[in-house]
Amino acid sequence: MEIRLISSLSEVKLQVSQNAWKASVWKPDVNEESKTAETIKKMRAILNKLTPEKFENLVSQVKELPIDNEEILTQVIDLIFEKAIAEQGFSSTYAQLCKVLSKMAVGMDSSKGDNSKVIFSNLLITKCRTQFQKDNIKEFMITKEKKLSECTDSEQRLELKADLNYEETKFVGELYKLSMLVSHDMMTIIKTLLTRGDDDSLECLCKLLTTVGSLLEAQCKSRSKANLDQSFAQLDKIVKERLAGNRIRFLIMDVTDLRKNNWTPRRQENNPKTMAEIQ
Repeated sequence: MEIRLISSLSEVKLQVSQNAWKASVWKPDVNEESKTAETIKKMRAILNKLTPEKFENLVSQVKELPIDNEEILTQVIDLIFEKAIAEQGFSSTYAQLCKVLSKMAVGMDSSKGDNSKVIFSNLLITKCRTQFQKDNIKEFMITKEKKLSECTDSEQRLELKADLNYEETKFVGELYKLSMLVSHDMMTIIKTLLTRGDDDSLECLCKLLTTVGSLLEAQCKSRSKANLDQSFAQLDKIVKERLAGNRIRFLIMDVTDLRKNNWTPRRQENNPKTMAEIQ
């Protein structure tokens, strides 16, 4: 008996279920986006009011915000950094805020397949390090130069020019003074600025050393102490061999004299104070 099997793929019709699975394209959760935007908006409003006098009250408001994932925490740190740089006179207050929030921890982004925690202080340290990378410094300086070029008031221009390079270094210095950064972090930043060697970087370096020099000298271990001595030797060479303009060389001489005088400044820093401290 001959059995003939006839098959034709073209004749096969598949029955489509009404509930058939369809490939979907991932879209961000609108609710999460709204929550993040609202949280950052509230955070900015709080920071706009931040002063030493209102510090405790405003910190408690920050702690009540729904900062419960890596995305929001990262944006909060970016915002604090932005405000601290823009408001140099309150750098120490923003650094104190970071100190209070340093232990805040949230779950890591689940898409990375990791259930570990992300800690505020670790993200902040990473932020500080990346801010002194070449591309970030260049972008930062372009922004500041644009602000300077748009300023028409002569006195304000002088003030902006004087502060052009100081904002980031002052805030980072204040973080170090509160033990948010360690000596190794500071030496890495010092080496980066010194290696770059342009006037802007050397001016940043002088400001940074003025802010943290005393503490850095006291906390440096033998190896770090040798690196610090080497850095000052390089600065001394810049002065002696006139490898920078007069203004930068005078700044280097000032910070060198400050070190020779055991880091005792001629006048105290004019940081913001509470009404009780003023009285």
